[in-house]
Amino acid sequence: MALIPSDPRQRNALLVIIASLAVVYLFYDYWYEPRVEEITTLEVRLETLQGQNRQAQMMATRGGDDLEERLAVYERHVQRLEALIPSTEEVPTLLNSMAQEARQAGVELGSMRPEAAQPGSHYIRQSYELGVMGSFHDVARFLTAIASLPRIITPVDLEIRPYTGPAIQEVESPIQARFRIETYVVPDTPLPPVEAEG
Repeated sequence: MALIPSDPRQRNALLVIIASLAVVYLFYDYWYEPRVEEITTLEVRLETLQGQNRQAQMMATRGGDDLEERLAVYERHVQRLEALIPSTEEVPTLLNSMAQEARQAGVELGSMRPEAAQPGSHYIRQSYELGVMGSFHDVARFLTAIASLPRIITPVDLEIRPYTGPAIQEVESPIQARFRIETYVVPDTPLPPVEAEG
């Protein structure tokens, strides 16, 4: 039995069938199968990305509420802090309040000298050098009253020594205290950015 038919029609039909099978095989092997693999890879990647997107959306939804809550807390803190920082117009009132506190504490306000303002990144730091005379306890009460004013005022660089000037009525062993007070002031106009040193 011969594998190749002797009849030319049958031979041509067999060659057409073999050529067709070869074309189908080549099409499948070189074009269809690589496309199927590429599509499968892309589908797996798409599923992975969709899963990551769902996870990110869930985290954003959960984190969004938390973020908004933290932002609200932060804004409340900033508002409270800014309520403690005087504006430029309030500084004379603060100085008058300190003079009143000196009278109430029973100390004599010897001097109040302003120092140069130092601009910061958001606020201006203003300093004043003060000198007071009185009893130790009265001076301590005065310093406590200053630090307790409704605005941020900080006594710093305190020096205490015995008072050697003219006698102060009704004060035994008077002392003289020299110190600086610092306060931060909201500027009338926004400050230019402060350049970092270095």
